[in-house]
Amino acid sequence: MPAHIMLSYQWDDQPLVKRIHDRLIEHGLAVWMDIEGGVTGNINDAMAAGVEEAAVICPIMTPAYQASRNCKRELSYADSREVLTVPVMLAKDWEASEWLGLVTAGLLWVDFRNAETDDEHFESCVQSLQAEIMYSAGHLLVVPEVPEDVTGDEPEPRERRPPKRKTGRRFLHAQSMLYIRESGEETMDPDSDLRGKVELHEEPGERGSWEEQKGIGCKYFRNVATGGYLGYLHGEDDASSQPSEDCLNTTGSPKREECVFTKTGSHQSEDHEYTTAHLEESGDCVYTTDSPVETERWLLLADQMDQSCKRAVIIKNKHTGRFLAVQGGRFVGLTSYTEDCKWFLE
Repeated sequence: MPAHIMLSYQWDDQPLVKRIHDRLIEHGLAVWMDIEGGVTGNINDAMAAGVEEAAVICPIMTPAYQASRNCKRELSYADSREVLTVPVMLAKDWEASEWLGLVTAGLLWVDFRNAETDDEHFESCVQSLQAEIMYSAGHLLVVPEVPEDVTGDEPEPRERRPPKRKTGRRFLHAQSMLYIRESGEETMDPDSDLRGKVELHEEPGERGSWEEQKGIGCKYFRNVATGGYLGYLHGEDDASSQPSEDCLNTTGSPKREECVFTKTGSHQSEDHEYTTAHLEESGDCVYTTDSPVETERWLLLADQMDQSCKRAVIIKNKHTGRFLAVQGGRFVGLTSYTEDCKWFLE
Protein backbone atom coordinates (compact mmCIF):
# COMPACT_ATOMS: atom_id res chain seq x y z
CA MET A 1 0.00 0.00 0.00
CA PRO A 2 1.43 3.43 -0.89
CA ALA A 3 2.49 5.85 1.83
CA HIS A 4 -0.55 7.91 2.70
CA ILE A 5 -1.89 10.75 4.84
CA MET A 6 -3.75 9.43 7.87
CA LEU A 7 -6.58 11.50 9.32
CA SER A 8 -6.93 10.88 13.07
CA TYR A 9 -10.08 12.34 14.62
CA GLN A 10 -12.76 11.96 17.26
CA TRP A 11 -16.10 10.71 15.98
CA ASP A 12 -18.02 13.96 16.62
CA ASP A 13 -15.96 15.72 13.93
CA GLN A 14 -16.53 13.12 11.24
CA PRO A 15 -18.56 15.33 8.83
CA LEU A 16 -15.82 17.99 8.61
CA VAL A 17 -13.04 15.41 8.43
CA LYS A 18 -14.88 13.66 5.59
CA ARG A 19 -14.91 16.97 3.68
CA ILE A 20 -11.17 17.35 4.27
CA HIS A 21 -10.62 13.77 3.11
CA ASP A 22 -12.58 14.32 -0.09
CA ARG A 23 -10.78 17.56 -0.99
CA LEU A 24 -7.32 16.05 -0.45
CA ILE A 25 -8.30 13.07 -2.58
CA GLU A 26 -9.46 15.45 -5.31
CA HIS A 27 -6.06 17.11 -5.13
CA GLY A 28 -4.43 13.79 -6.01
CA LEU A 29 -3.24 12.70 -2.57
CA ALA A 30 -3.55 9.26 -1.00
CA VAL A 31 -5.56 9.67 2.22
CA TRP A 32 -6.51 7.11 4.89
CA MET A 33 -9.77 7.53 6.80
CA ASP A 34 -11.49 4.84 8.82
CA ILE A 35 -14.92 5.15 7.18
CA GLU A 36 -13.41 5.33 3.69
CA GLY A 37 -12.09 1.79 3.54
CA GLY A 38 -9.47 2.28 6.21
CA VAL A 39 -10.98 -0.24 8.61
CA THR A 40 -11.46 -3.84 7.50
CA GLY A 41 -11.46 -6.84 9.79
CA ASN A 42 -10.15 -6.29 13.29
CA ILE A 43 -10.33 -2.59 14.14
CA ASN A 44 -7.11 -2.57 16.19
CA ASP A 45 -5.16 -4.30 13.41
CA ALA A 46 -6.63 -1.89 10.85
CA MET A 47 -5.71 1.18 12.92
CA ALA A 48 -2.19 -0.16 13.46
CA ALA A 49 -1.80 -0.76 9.73
CA GLY A 50 -3.06 2.75 9.01
CA VAL A 51 -0.35 4.19 11.23
CA GLU A 52 2.40 1.86 10.02
CA GLU A 53 1.79 2.70 6.37
CA ALA A 54 1.38 6.44 6.90
CA ALA A 55 3.87 9.04 5.73
CA VAL A 56 2.15 11.67 7.84
CA ILE A 57 -0.64 11.71 10.40
CA CYS A 58 -2.99 14.64 10.92
CA PRO A 59 -4.62 14.70 14.37
CA ILE A 60 -7.77 16.84 14.34
CA MET A 61 -7.31 18.46 17.76
CA THR A 62 -10.26 19.21 20.04
CA PRO A 63 -10.96 18.66 23.75
CA ALA A 64 -12.92 15.54 22.77
CA TYR A 65 -9.94 14.24 20.80
CA GLN A 66 -7.69 14.75 23.82
CA ALA A 67 -10.19 12.92 26.05
CA SER A 68 -10.50 9.93 23.69
CA ARG A 69 -8.57 6.79 24.67
CA ASN A 70 -8.62 5.51 21.09
CA CYS A 71 -7.25 8.78 19.72
CA LYS A 72 -4.51 8.72 22.35
CA ARG A 73 -3.52 5.18 21.40
CA GLU A 74 -3.54 6.03 17.70
CA LEU A 75 -1.44 9.19 17.86
CA SER A 76 0.90 7.85 20.54
CA TYR A 77 1.60 4.81 18.38
CA ALA A 78 2.34 7.08 15.42
CA ASP A 79 4.65 9.16 17.61
CA SER A 80 6.50 6.05 18.78
CA ARG A 81 7.10 5.12 15.14
CA GLU A 82 8.28 8.67 14.38
CA VAL A 83 5.56 9.26 11.80
CA LEU A 84 5.59 12.91 10.76
CA THR A 85 2.75 14.81 12.41
CA VAL A 86 0.85 17.80 11.00
CA PRO A 87 -1.73 18.81 13.64
CA VAL A 88 -5.01 20.48 12.73
CA MET A 89 -6.59 22.83 15.29
CA LEU A 90 -10.37 22.75 15.30
CA ALA A 91 -11.27 24.13 18.74
CA LYS A 92 -11.44 27.85 19.52
CA ASP A 93 -9.96 29.33 22.72
CA TRP A 94 -8.32 26.03 23.67
CA GLU A 95 -4.80 24.62 23.78
CA ALA A 96 -3.73 21.00 23.77
CA SER A 97 -2.37 19.77 27.10
CA GLU A 98 -1.58 16.52 28.92
CA TRP A 99 -0.56 13.72 26.52
CA LEU A 100 -1.70 15.60 23.41
CA GLY A 101 0.23 18.71 24.37
CA LEU A 102 3.31 16.56 24.89
CA VAL A 103 3.06 14.77 21.54
CA THR A 104 2.39 17.96 19.56
CA ALA A 105 4.73 20.30 21.47
CA GLY A 106 6.65 22.55 19.11
CA LEU A 107 4.68 21.45 16.05
CA LEU A 108 3.06 23.98 13.77
CA TRP A 109 -0.67 23.32 13.66
CA VAL A 110 -2.92 24.24 10.76
CA ASP A 111 -5.81 26.53 11.64
CA PHE A 112 -9.28 25.07 10.94
CA ARG A 113 -11.00 26.94 13.77
CA ASN A 114 -13.23 28.88 11.38
CA ALA A 115 -13.29 26.33 8.56
CA GLU A 116 -17.06 25.96 8.62
CA THR A 117 -17.73 29.70 8.28
CA ASP A 118 -18.18 29.40 4.51
CA ASP A 119 -16.92 27.35 1.56
CA GLU A 120 -14.23 29.87 0.64
CA HIS A 121 -12.82 29.80 4.15
CA PHE A 122 -12.85 26.00 4.15
CA GLU A 123 -10.97 25.90 0.85
CA SER A 124 -8.32 28.25 2.24
CA CYS A 125 -7.89 25.99 5.25
CA VAL A 126 -7.52 22.91 3.04
CA GLN A 127 -4.92 24.69 0.92
CA SER A 128 -2.96 25.55 4.06
CA LEU A 129 -3.14 21.94 5.23
CA GLN A 130 -2.03 20.61 1.87
CA ALA A 131 0.86 23.07 1.74
CA GLU A 132 2.06 22.04 5.21
CA ILE A 133 1.71 18.33 4.39
CA MET A 134 3.67 18.74 1.17
CA TYR A 135 6.37 20.74 2.93
CA SER A 136 6.73 18.26 5.81
CA ALA A 137 6.19 14.95 4.05
CA GLY A 138 5.91 15.55 0.31
CA HIS A 139 9.11 13.60 -0.26
CA LEU A 140 7.56 10.54 1.41
CA LEU A 141 4.10 10.53 -0.14
CA VAL A 142 3.34 8.28 -3.07
CA VAL A 143 0.97 10.07 -5.45
CA PRO A 144 -1.41 7.76 -7.35
CA GLU A 145 -0.49 7.43 -11.01
CA VAL A 146 -2.68 9.23 -13.52
CA PRO A 147 -3.37 7.11 -16.63
CA GLU A 148 -2.07 8.66 -19.83
CA ASP A 149 -4.30 6.72 -22.23
CA VAL A 150 -8.02 7.30 -22.27
CA THR A 151 -10.77 5.77 -24.42
CA GLY A 152 -13.76 7.38 -26.08
CA ASP A 153 -14.22 10.40 -28.26
CA GLU A 154 -13.80 12.92 -25.46
CA PRO A 155 -10.64 12.85 -23.31
CA GLU A 156 -11.40 12.37 -19.66
CA PRO A 157 -10.29 15.21 -17.38
CA ARG A 158 -6.96 14.46 -15.78
CA GLU A 159 -6.86 13.99 -12.05
CA ARG A 160 -5.59 17.07 -10.28
CA ARG A 161 -2.03 16.61 -9.05
CA PRO A 162 -0.69 18.07 -5.79
CA PRO A 163 1.92 20.82 -5.94
CA LYS A 164 5.57 19.90 -5.79
CA ARG A 165 7.22 19.93 -2.42
CA LYS A 166 9.02 23.16 -1.59
CA THR A 167 12.47 22.80 -0.09
CA GLY A 168 12.15 25.95 1.99
CA ARG A 169 9.75 28.33 3.68
CA ARG A 170 9.27 31.97 2.80
CA PHE A 171 8.34 34.42 5.55
CA LEU A 172 6.16 37.38 4.56
CA HIS A 173 5.51 40.01 7.22
CA ALA A 174 1.75 40.50 7.53
CA GLN A 175 1.83 44.27 8.12
CA SER A 176 4.69 45.52 5.95
CA MET A 177 4.40 42.79 3.28
CA LEU A 178 8.18 42.40 3.26
CA TYR A 179 10.11 39.13 3.05
CA ILE A 180 13.07 37.95 5.13
CA ARG A 181 16.05 37.29 2.89
CA GLU A 182 19.83 37.39 2.84
CA SER A 183 21.20 40.46 1.14
CA GLY A 184 24.19 38.73 -0.45
CA GLU A 185 26.61 40.87 1.57
CA GLU A 186 28.84 39.73 4.42
CA THR A 187 30.34 41.27 7.52
CA MET A 188 32.72 40.30 10.33
CA ASP A 189 31.66 40.13 13.97
CA PRO A 190 34.05 40.99 16.85
CA ASP A 191 35.16 37.34 17.09
CA SER A 192 36.10 37.32 13.38
CA ASP A 193 33.22 35.05 12.42
CA LEU A 194 31.90 35.72 8.93
CA ARG A 195 28.21 36.59 8.98
CA GLY A 196 25.67 37.19 6.26
CA LYS A 197 23.53 40.30 6.27
CA VAL A 198 19.76 39.83 6.43
CA GLU A 199 17.30 42.33 4.97
CA LEU A 200 13.61 42.97 4.47
CA HIS A 201 12.59 43.11 0.83
CA GLU A 202 9.48 43.34 -1.32
CA GLU A 203 10.53 40.22 -3.23
CA PRO A 204 11.89 37.01 -1.69
CA GLY A 205 14.30 36.24 -4.52
CA GLU A 206 16.47 33.14 -4.45
CA ARG A 207 17.88 34.08 -1.01
CA GLY A 208 14.44 34.40 0.58
CA SER A 209 13.81 30.68 1.03
CA TRP A 210 14.62 29.00 4.36
CA GLU A 211 14.97 25.28 5.02
CA GLU A 212 13.62 24.21 8.41
CA GLN A 213 15.85 21.87 10.42
CA LYS A 214 14.80 20.24 13.66
CA GLY A 215 16.86 20.82 16.78
CA ILE A 216 16.37 19.77 20.40
CA GLY A 217 13.27 21.70 21.41
CA CYS A 218 13.81 24.22 18.63
CA LYS A 219 14.14 24.77 14.91
CA TYR A 220 16.95 26.13 12.77
CA PHE A 221 16.32 28.06 9.56
CA ARG A 222 18.99 27.50 6.92
CA ASN A 223 19.02 29.66 3.82
CA VAL A 224 18.48 27.42 0.79
CA ALA A 225 20.69 29.54 -1.48
CA THR A 226 23.61 30.36 0.83
CA GLY A 227 23.51 27.73 3.59
CA GLY A 228 23.58 30.38 6.34
CA TYR A 229 21.59 29.86 9.53
CA LEU A 230 19.25 32.65 10.62
CA GLY A 231 20.26 34.22 13.93
CA TYR A 232 19.22 37.04 16.23
CA LEU A 233 20.90 38.99 19.02
CA HIS A 234 19.51 41.65 21.33
CA GLY A 235 22.05 43.96 22.99
CA GLU A 236 20.54 43.92 26.47
CA ASP A 237 20.34 40.13 26.49
CA ASP A 238 23.93 39.53 25.36
CA ALA A 239 26.44 42.02 26.72
CA SER A 240 29.31 40.23 24.99
CA SER A 241 27.90 41.12 21.57
CA GLN A 242 27.88 44.87 22.34
CA PRO A 243 25.81 45.85 19.29
CA SER A 244 25.73 49.49 18.23
CA GLU A 245 22.62 51.59 17.71
CA ASP A 246 22.94 51.02 13.94
CA CYS A 247 23.37 47.25 14.23
CA LEU A 248 20.10 46.98 12.37
CA ASN A 249 19.55 49.45 9.57
CA THR A 250 16.44 49.88 7.45
CA THR A 251 17.24 46.75 5.46
CA GLY A 252 17.85 44.65 8.55
CA SER A 253 21.62 44.34 7.97
CA PRO A 254 23.70 43.49 11.05
CA LYS A 255 26.81 45.65 11.50
CA ARG A 256 28.40 44.02 14.49
CA GLU A 257 31.97 45.13 13.71
CA GLU A 258 31.15 48.64 15.00
CA CYS A 259 29.44 47.52 18.19
CA VAL A 260 29.11 50.00 21.05
CA PHE A 261 25.99 49.68 23.20
CA THR A 262 24.76 51.54 26.26
CA LYS A 263 21.87 50.12 28.28
CA THR A 264 18.89 52.46 28.30
CA GLY A 265 16.53 50.60 30.62
CA SER A 266 13.38 48.74 29.73
CA HIS A 267 11.26 51.71 28.59
CA GLN A 268 8.23 49.44 28.62
CA SER A 269 4.70 50.70 28.17
CA GLU A 270 1.91 49.74 30.53
CA ASP A 271 1.06 46.63 28.49
CA HIS A 272 4.74 45.57 28.48
CA GLU A 273 5.28 46.26 24.79
CA TYR A 274 8.53 47.96 23.87
CA THR A 275 8.18 51.35 22.26
CA THR A 276 9.57 51.96 18.79
CA ALA A 277 12.00 54.55 20.15
CA HIS A 278 13.51 52.06 22.56
CA LEU A 279 13.69 49.32 19.94
CA GLU A 280 15.62 51.56 17.57
CA GLU A 281 18.25 51.95 20.29
CA SER A 282 18.23 48.35 21.43
CA GLY A 283 20.87 46.95 19.09
CA ASP A 284 18.79 44.18 17.53
CA CYS A 285 20.87 42.15 15.09
CA VAL A 286 19.47 39.72 12.51
CA TYR A 287 22.10 37.82 10.52
CA THR A 288 23.17 34.42 9.17
CA THR A 289 26.11 32.28 10.18
CA ASP A 290 27.67 29.03 8.96
CA SER A 291 27.37 27.13 12.25
CA PRO A 292 24.23 27.38 14.40
CA VAL A 293 24.57 27.94 18.15
CA GLU A 294 22.22 29.27 20.87
CA THR A 295 21.31 32.50 19.08
CA GLU A 296 20.17 30.62 15.96
CA ARG A 297 17.51 28.58 17.78
CA TRP A 298 13.90 29.41 16.93
CA LEU A 299 10.33 28.43 17.69
CA LEU A 300 7.79 28.55 14.85
CA LEU A 301 4.23 28.62 16.18
CA ALA A 302 0.76 29.18 14.78
CA ASP A 303 -0.57 32.67 15.45
CA GLN A 304 -3.56 31.96 17.69
CA MET A 305 -4.79 35.55 17.39
CA ASP A 306 -5.12 35.41 13.61
CA GLN A 307 -8.58 35.13 12.03
CA SER A 308 -7.55 35.37 8.38
CA CYS A 309 -7.45 31.62 7.61
CA LYS A 310 -3.98 32.16 6.10
CA ARG A 311 -0.86 30.37 7.29
CA ALA A 312 -0.17 32.94 10.00
CA VAL A 313 2.75 32.25 12.35
CA ILE A 314 4.95 33.89 14.94
CA ILE A 315 8.72 33.41 15.01
CA LYS A 316 10.30 33.42 18.45
CA ASN A 317 14.02 33.36 19.19
CA LYS A 318 14.51 30.74 21.88
CA HIS A 319 17.77 32.23 23.18
CA THR A 320 16.39 35.72 23.84
CA GLY A 321 12.71 34.82 24.24
CA ARG A 322 11.77 37.65 21.86
CA PHE A 323 9.34 37.61 18.96
CA LEU A 324 10.81 38.56 15.60
CA ALA A 325 8.80 41.55 14.39
CA VAL A 326 8.97 44.50 12.00
CA GLN A 327 8.39 48.13 12.90
CA GLY A 328 9.16 51.10 10.71
CA GLY A 329 10.62 48.89 7.98
CA ARG A 330 13.19 47.27 10.27
CA PHE A 331 13.54 44.14 12.36
CA VAL A 332 12.85 44.42 16.07
CA GLY A 333 12.56 41.95 18.92
CA LEU A 334 9.40 42.21 21.05
CA THR A 335 8.88 40.71 24.47
CA SER A 336 5.11 40.32 23.97
CA TYR A 337 2.82 39.73 21.03
CA THR A 338 1.50 42.52 18.80
CA GLU A 339 0.27 42.51 15.20
CA ASP A 340 3.85 43.45 14.23
CA CYS A 341 4.87 39.87 15.14
CA LYS A 342 2.63 38.22 12.54
CA TRP A 343 4.17 36.46 9.51
CA PHE A 344 2.60 34.48 6.66
CA LEU A 345 4.18 31.28 5.38
CA GLU A 346 4.56 30.84 1.63
